[in-house]
Formats: sequence, C-alpha cells, structure tokens
Amino acid sequence: MKKNIILLAVLILALVSLFMFSSWTNSMVVEEGEMSAGLNLLANASLLMMGIFIIIGLALFILISVKP
Repeated sequence: MKKNIILLAVLILALVSLFMFSSWTNSMVVEEGEMSAGLNLLANASLLMMGIFIIIGLALFILISVKP
C-alpha cells in the first residue's frame, strides 16, 4: 500500500514537471512570432504524454482505492 502511494506521488511529480516543460517550450518563439517545428512537435508529444500519465494515474488510483 505504501509503495503504491509513493508511486502515485512520483507519477504526479512527473506529470507536473512535464506540464511545466511543455509550458516553457510553448513560450519560446522565433523572430516572426511563430513556433519552430521542433518545439511545436515537442509540445504536441508532451500533451500526448500528459494524457498517458493521466490515464496511468487514474488506473493506479483505482487500484489503490479497491485494495482493502
């Protein structure tokens, strides 16, 4: 049980750091005011990873809740 709570805390910290990194890359712009292709691709990939982290986090939360 304690191991699952620690794993959930690590997952939440990873999600928060990924969101902060995504926000940081979104704020970086090139001279014309448009994002370069690499940063845009990275931002889209990090949004996909955030979705995966949320699904894993919900599944882990359900596992923690169901166990007696």
